[in-house]
Amino acid sequence: MSDDAENPSETGREKVLGYLGHVDSIAMCSPVALDLVGVNSGWPSHKPTYRKIRSWGGVSTILCSDGLTDPFPNRPANVGHGIELFIETPGELEDPISSWQFWLLRSACDLVARDGQFRNDLDYFGIKTVSFTGWPGPAEWADADHVVGAIMGLPTPHFLQHCSLKTGVIRLVPLTIVRPQELLVARKTIGDLWKLFGSLYSRGSACHFSSLDAPVRLME
Repeated sequence: MSDDAENPSETGREKVLGYLGHVDSIAMCSPVALDLVGVNSGWPSHKPTYRKIRSWGGVSTILCSDGLTDPFPNRPANVGHGIELFIETPGELEDPISSWQFWLLRSACDLVARDGQFRNDLDYFGIKTVSFTGWPGPAEWADADHVVGAIMGLPTPHFLQHCSLKTGVIRLVPLTIVRPQELLVARKTIGDLWKLFGSLYSRGSACHFSSLDAPVRLME
């Protein structure tokens, strides 16, 4: 990592993403036109972009944001929002932009960009629950109002989640889809939820994976 890089946050991201797997050289953009996103998007460089990564060993596909940690202009040295989100799913995604995984990731990233406080919340609570309307996937994964839930920040057995730069620390945060009943359980007590998934993590379980075939992991 070069301290003389024009954008040290981008340089740091490239290094960390390389630990996750083989990174596609071409960045993906949201299907929403960038001119419609505009300067009020909350993304530091106003360029919502994403990367596709094939995990080492080829067992999974990772979609990751690429720009939430760009530095905000006209401020002291910084790493933007301080986090990049990723979603990991088993197997190959042939058309990632049309996938529910990309829809969920894009929705979460836009929320992070608009809110501006997610890094502080994640540093304090460890994990965070989120929900989004307009779910395009199977009905059983959303409630009656087409709202789908997810958890940010579950432990990952094999990934380096932090990268220290001179301008700050970048944090890679997994995003995991959960069923409506699991979201209700998750929101009752974050402390017990962290204990549960910490136990799964200690046994080497990839509990952060997002899959529509995943078993129910949170029950009353």
